[in-house]
Amino acid sequence: MNAFGSGGGGFSNPNNDFLVANPPNDSISQIAFSPRTLQPKNFLVGGTWDNEARLWEINPDGSSNMLTSTRHDGPILSVAWREDGQAVFTAGADRIVKMWDLGKNTAATVAQHEEPVRCVEYVSEQAMNTPCIVTGSWDKSVRYWDVRAPSGQPMGVVPAPERV
Repeated sequence: MNAFGSGGGGFSNPNNDFLVANPPNDSISQIAFSPRTLQPKNFLVGGTWDNEARLWEINPDGSSNMLTSTRHDGPILSVAWREDGQAVFTAGADRIVKMWDLGKNTAATVAQHEEPVRCVEYVSEQAMNTPCIVTGSWDKSVRYWDVRAPSGQPMGVVPAPERV
């Protein structure tokens, strides 16, 4: 496994960090480790400016295997795991949020804004009696979406004084 600086480019690696396999071609916007429900396996998902979200399995020795990826029509700005670890939500500059079913490796649109979606978070069923996602956008709104049966309409909208 290649560690930072092992290529002789003069980089220092005091923490003995590892590079992920098949890294993105552009900047990473956000990363998130898988929920505890998937242990003892450990996964990492990253949203990137090259319009992809990538899923890596992280091995106990620190090495990684890229398993799969999904795309948006613009940079992916935020990622969030569903609490059961079977899906990841991706939010992007293309103004949409997708639910990426990892078992089927398919992604479906579950939310949409008028401007880029800067952040997405999953709210568990235990917290609200309805599993939902919360999204924040540059359209100056925070929206709540029911992910069980996406209707295209948010469950609630909170206006914000500035971009979220």
